[in-house]
Amino acid sequence: NLYFDGDGVPRDYTTARAYYEAGALAGYSGAFYNLGMIYQNGDGVPVDERAATEWLSKAAIAKNVLTYSKLGDLYAFGHQFTMHNVGLAVHYYRLAIEARYPDTFCCAAERRIGAASNLAFLYLNVYKGNDQLRYHLVLELLRRSPKDDWSQYELAKMYGKGLGVKKDYEVAAAWLKKSADQGYSPGAGEYGSYLPSGTPSSADIAHGPNVLHPAWPVGDEAPGARPPPPQL
Repeated sequence: NLYFDGDGVPRDYTTARAYYEAGALAGYSGAFYNLGMIYQNGDGVPVDERAATEWLSKAAIAKNVLTYSKLGDLYAFGHQFTMHNVGLAVHYYRLAIEARYPDTFCCAAERRIGAASNLAFLYLNVYKGNDQLRYHLVLELLRRSPKDDWSQYELAKMYGKGLGVKKDYEVAAAWLKKSADQGYSPGAGEYGSYLPSGTPSSADIAHGPNVLHPAWPVGDEAPGARPPPPQL
């Protein structure tokens, strides 16, 4: 970790990786996780999502709870796989939501929120079938992250269209405003249509900055702004 972070020594990914590999040989789950992240992010090595998945899977088998949401992202949205495995993505997102994170882990809430919102995205855009059950699960997941701009936008759409809940335009508008206030451009654009004609802010609010969904992989579009993935 000292060499990886450059903490008291020059940053040296090669030396850090060698120590992580030594830790992995000793069976330390934290080393499995760190090697997985190195290959996922390309820290001193070419990005290799298959190698990342192999190392992170070893960490998951060892019940390293930090691994679950990362594996969910790789199986759902990894760009180097020929085919995604949405079933495994759902499995790991569920584990991430239910995991007991260490007391010292400061980002536990963010991990759960990210897993919940990405799982909601899969239920909305990939799975077909029993809509009543699907929308019930989506609502439950979105309500876990009421301060997340993308979740607020999706809740607004569900109330606006009556998906799993009674149609309620006032509630939809309230959720859109929350999303718009955070600068989420799809929410801002649609909230503009709820405002009375001639309202000064309605001309400006539709041009809010395109803020990416925080749980979405870097370099990709926000879930609310991209076409749905192919059905798997």
